[in-house]
Amino acid sequence: MKGKRGLSQVVTTIMLVLLGVVAVSILAGILIPYVRNSLSEDCFKLIGEAEIDKGAYACYYPVYDDPEDLENRVIEGHQVLISIKIKETDINGFIININAEGKSERFRADEDGHENIEILDGNWEIVNRGLERTYNITTEFVKSPGEATLNIISEKNHVCEMDSAELYLC
Repeated sequence: MKGKRGLSQVVTTIMLVLLGVVAVSILAGILIPYVRNSLSEDCFKLIGEAEIDKGAYACYYPVYDDPEDLENRVIEGHQVLISIKIKETDINGFIININAEGKSERFRADEDGHENIEILDGNWEIVNRGLERTYNITTEFVKSPGEATLNIISEKNHVCEMDSAELYLC
């Protein structure tokens, strides 16, 4: 009996070690591809190539149902002005996430279109190499927006997070 009890403890230890190896293998199989995609070489090369120009526009103002009626007007949403500056790279588009009220609204502009995003002055275009453009984004937030995050869509169509800015009242 004494020999069998010792053998059982050895088997239990081996099974626990094998279970740990299997768990690590499964996690590695899931996490390694995820990290590779998240830290793609394409995005790594673009670090610092796009930014929100906080010295120009990174602000908002309320949109009222009746701007003329100062006593009874109600806020229907906000307009957000964002200046995006691209240094020495070409992009296929951009995504702006605007946060307020514990929620986020996502606005995408690329070759397929640009819903709720207008260029502040001039003809519509996606900002590109060596340029800066200011965009007017229409949100449905009733409370004041707090932060905007800029993601660019690389030439290889990877979405890369670039910059963020606290929004202020214009």
